[in-house]
Amino acid sequence: FFKFSLNKKLKNNIGEYTEKDNNQSYGIVSKLLGNCRFMVLCDDDVERLCHLRGKIRNRMWIRHKDIVLVSFREYEINKGDIIMRYTPKQIKKLISSAEIPEDFDKKII
Repeated sequence: FFKFSLNKKLKNNIGEYTEKDNNQSYGIVSKLLGNCRFMVLCDDDVERLCHLRGKIRNRMWIRHKDIVLVSFREYEINKGDIIMRYTPKQIKKLISSAEIPEDFDKKII
């Protein structure tokens, strides 16, 4: 039997992260709504209804107060898709490169 381990791939890519583009934003998960939907407070202080992308649906678990990358929809401004969740090491790299402020995770109570 061949065993395919997803964990080996994830361990090699821990340091790599994606920075935001024009149509994307950093956000913090404020509410878990079920059915892969979340309320996310984006860095422009707008709370959006976001849906978890199908590719990462069963591979990454999103929790309350996780920092995520949100891609906006072209036809609906208040909705978006969660593209990736950042690990604590990746968050430190984002803070050191001044992509997000240090107190970004303290917006949500």
